[in-house]
Amino acid sequence: LEIAHAFARNPVKPRRSVAFIAHAAEEKGLLGSDFASKNLPFELKDVQALLNIDMIGRIDPKREGDRNYIYLIGSDKLSTELHELSEEINAKYTRIELDYSYNDENDPNRFYYRSDHYNFAKNNIPIIFYFNSTH
Repeated sequence: LEIAHAFARNPVKPRRSVAFIAHAAEEKGLLGSDFASKNLPFELKDVQALLNIDMIGRIDPKREGDRNYIYLIGSDKLSTELHELSEEINAKYTRIELDYSYNDENDPNRFYYRSDHYNFAKNNIPIIFYFNSTH
């Protein structure tokens, strides 16, 4: 919600519309994002990208040292442009370590297919899933 408030307070508006969607029932089979993707107040075909920010603020007990990292999944699966933009913006502004460990198609967790962004990705909408750690 803080990100939405920051957009609303900023006098400089983005060139594109930005929608914030809160999903529920992910663990029950992505039910909330399935409903949201089918009931948007605009056409699904008009969505350019989806950024899924889930489980941010955790610390992965498996990681040693610097905590300035974030896991990214899916940025390169449907759009090299989205992936390159993500890398460019990170290098310019935040300089967070972008960890793609879970982005591997052979990762046994298969997080790309198991979180709310997937109902958009399966409709060919480029996504990035950001998170810091699993439960």
